[in-house]
Amino acid sequence: MVGYSGKVLCDICEAAIPAQKLLRMPYSIENGVRRYEKPVCDAHECQRLFERKASIPEYLFRKQVEFHRSVIQGRTQACEEYKAKIAAKQSTQNDENREIALQMVVAESLDPTEFPVLALPTGPDKVSELTESRIAKYRKHLDTIVEKAFSVDAQEQIVTEAVPPSFKRHAKMEERKKKHQDIGVLNDQFCTTCKGGCCVSGNDHAYLSENTILRIRRANPDLEATDIVALYLDALDVNVMSSSCINHTAVGCALNRDLRSDICNQFFCEHIHAFSEQMIEDKSIVRGAIVVNRSQNLWDSENADESEIVATLVVTPQRIKVVNLD
Repeated sequence: MVGYSGKVLCDICEAAIPAQKLLRMPYSIENGVRRYEKPVCDAHECQRLFERKASIPEYLFRKQVEFHRSVIQGRTQACEEYKAKIAAKQSTQNDENREIALQMVVAESLDPTEFPVLALPTGPDKVSELTESRIAKYRKHLDTIVEKAFSVDAQEQIVTEAVPPSFKRHAKMEERKKKHQDIGVLNDQFCTTCKGGCCVSGNDHAYLSENTILRIRRANPDLEATDIVALYLDALDVNVMSSSCINHTAVGCALNRDLRSDICNQFFCEHIHAFSEQMIEDKSIVRGAIVVNRSQNLWDSENADESEIVATLVVTPQRIKVVNLD
């Protein structure tokens, strides 16, 4: 099937078939026109329905195709509507952020070129007691990754590999921090205002892996497997933030930086990353930022649900000032 745009469409759902897939599809030439033997997209439902074409009556096949298309079209419409809601939400939030920035500039006598606006998510605000079931899951994960890190292959890696990839990434991050110290300090301040909006996906694994343990072993070769597991278990707090990483507490991460995963040590959300890259690229003289914290965490902030403003702040490398605009 060929659409009005000249693209080859799936015989089942009428979605355009990518050119890369067409190159791999067998075809014949009829009256100067390509006829593909199986003009179907990669969707499992379309593939399965097309395979049934030869075994069921034509009229029944057509009925099933019509039904399938209506389902697909319904999904597509729902998806487009949801995307429109997200776009509308983002547009509204951008307008609100700009309005807040204008108010903050006046209220705090700020130069807007030195204090651009930055919208950030927020971590959970409820504390709950750490349960034995969560500790058990965490211990099981630790036992697994520590066992892998103490395997023969891992031992060989520690001995033979001069600079493991995780060390290279860590060194690159530290070098960047030294080169742009003010930005590094400012980024840490931004993370403080967020209070762990990215930590909620840490669950009971905390992003720890055998690579984390390898790094610890390399720095502390005398530690035994049981010692390393004990280090992590002893660091656990009695109370943790609800629905978040097992090491997420009301005052931050329960782990020292040298025990955290490379992901946790190196990660900056897209909001902060884009802000920092813009400052470096423009060589801007930025003294701080007007920060607008919203109620959703990082991973929920991209959905269509409302995200209320929970705090407005002026952030500099030296301090974080809460500003009430009521």
